[in-house]
Amino acid sequence: MAKKEKKQEEVELTQVVNKSEAFVTKYKWVLLGGIVALIAVVFGITQCQRSNENKENEASAAVRGAVEALAQGDYEKALNGDSIHMGLLKAMDQYSGTNQGDLAKVMAGEAYAQMGKCKEAIPLLEGFSKGDQMVSPAIKGLLGECYANVGEIDKAINAFKEAAKMADNNTISPRYLIEAGIMLESQKKADEALKLYQEVKTKYVNSPYYQEVDKYIERLSK
Repeated sequence: MAKKEKKQEEVELTQVVNKSEAFVTKYKWVLLGGIVALIAVVFGITQCQRSNENKENEASAAVRGAVEALAQGDYEKALNGDSIHMGLLKAMDQYSGTNQGDLAKVMAGEAYAQMGKCKEAIPLLEGFSKGDQMVSPAIKGLLGECYANVGEIDKAINAFKEAAKMADNNTISPRYLIEAGIMLESQKKADEALKLYQEVKTKYVNSPYYQEVDKYIERLSK
């Protein structure tokens, strides 16, 4: 009997995870379509700032090729560099303590995440804290995706909820609230999940998820 119940729980969890994957795939453009661009914006802003420290300027030049490789989806090159440009892994160590070194670290985390190497990405993304109202939530949300990927569901839920709160906008927040809800469903916490879905419906009326969230609410309201 216990084996049967355990098997049923595994089936239910698989179904919820599949729903999560389908949701992420459908709306992947919201995060992944913009996260590299957001990082590039941060790089551009930092690069344009005048610094009296030669090391900061040197670091800026060193990671330029890696930023371009990351934006083009060449993650191996972004991480390890080539004969001309330094890779992010070397840059984040060599220029540790500079703005560009910190940025190289989070970009390396992004590259690993895009490659599906979430265990490598997590410690790099966890240390990020210097972005603006768009960048920081996007990175926090990516961290949530990585936690979910390695089975750390509680951490994933918290990261998604934090990302939604940090952003507080119609683009990012609803996505992460729904993802947190899906993860809560996997833990059989339907009431908590429903609250998050209802928050999307009442608070983010101009969101692309406004209609999408109805099916989640209806499922849990029956």
